[in-house]
Amino acid sequence: MNILLVCSSGMSTGLLVDKMRMEGENRNIQDLKIVACSVDEIEKYISNCDVVLVAPQIRYKEKYIYALAMSKNKGYAIIDGVHYGLVDGNKILDQAFGLMRK
Repeated sequence: MNILLVCSSGMSTGLLVDKMRMEGENRNIQDLKIVACSVDEIEKYISNCDVVLVAPQIRYKEKYIYALAMSKNKGYAIIDGVHYGLVDGNKILDQAFGLMRK
């Protein structure tokens, strides 16, 4: 599974990427790739992902990101603000797996 985390600069999700990777290792999930990028870079990364998760602080870009994700048949969601604030890799990884398209 390839997960793309999108935020305003690509930096605020760095710690979250680490937490999600650690959770993936704890669960013995094979082939888990998690990348963070800024909203300005999304078109460069979206083709290589299965799921797009958006940081709550860029909800104002939702229309654009949602349309792009749907046009590429990607799972899409805005990360729950509480889980994002707590950097809860477990809950956010669960959210990502819940978005997988068949």
